[in-house]
Amino acid sequence: MATNLEFIKKETSTDVVSVSYTDLFNTDYDVFELFIDLQYNGASYLDIYLLDSSGNVLTGSHYDVAVLDLKSNTTFAEYKYTSSTIWRGLGGYLNNVDAGYGMKMTVYNPTSTSSYTLAKSQSASPNSSSLFGSKGIAVYKATDGVYGLKIQASGGGSTTFDFLNVSVYGVK
Repeated sequence: MATNLEFIKKETSTDVVSVSYTDLFNTDYDVFELFIDLQYNGASYLDIYLLDSSGNVLTGSHYDVAVLDLKSNTTFAEYKYTSSTIWRGLGGYLNNVDAGYGMKMTVYNPTSTSSYTLAKSQSASPNSSSLFGSKGIAVYKATDGVYGLKIQASGGGSTTFDFLNVSVYGVK
């Protein structure tokens, strides 16, 4: 597989509860690398919804996730679920008030209408006086064509991202 990254775009948001990025993926590439960094002012799971070409959330129970939580101060834990309506926790748990968070996510075949969309992720953030990492895999078991992401935290409400940056690269 080729490993040349070609910059597509960077999206930056501040003081938001959720963000919808409608044109992250295109038909020029089959594989995309996303680099997400953020700061959240609460404790919550990271929620990711997939968007169609019109910016609408792709609904239905087509989202599967498996994640390994890698905490430095306790035993590792894994969780998985199938037939969900969201990729919840793919990037681990946000418990990093005023400390920052980073995730790399690789997305495969997002715009294909003949293949499922797959993703793998790895993330890291401080968690109190320890470190919290995660590794995850996910699949969207439908062939709708994915062009963007809606990102929010499961806490919702008035809890906001102080900042949320997403850099997108196509893999050639």
